[in-house]
Amino acid sequence: MSSDVAKSARFLSLAGFLVTTLLIPFNVVHTVKASLGDDQTLDSYQVSEASITTFVVVAIISILVKLVGIFSGYTMLYSDTVNFLQFILNASASVRLCWFIIFEGQPNFVWVVFATHLIPSLLIEAYVW
Repeated sequence: MSSDVAKSARFLSLAGFLVTTLLIPFNVVHTVKASLGDDQTLDSYQVSEASITTFVVVAIISILVKLVGIFSGYTMLYSDTVNFLQFILNASASVRLCWFIIFEGQPNFVWVVFATHLIPSLLIEAYVW
């Protein structure tokens, strides 16, 4: 992958991940109701909704950290391998969150995405800085 393509792909995948993350709050009610099924109590509903909302806030903060890395030039100009790896992590996180939204997955699933996509991506950012 050439240098310009890797940089563009990384930025576009991060933008897609931001859009996907911002779609989650619009579907929280349906997702939580579908995941709880008949066992809906006010307490379990509030816990599930708080978990998803916390994920959205943490994900947006991590996206902002990545954007600072991109626009400051530290991580964008480091290497094509880093850009490609960030592209893969961001794109696959976007796809997994889309599956979560479409199929109204369990609220804990967003934390799996956090552990498998956001943490490695942030560790790469920290390593490059």
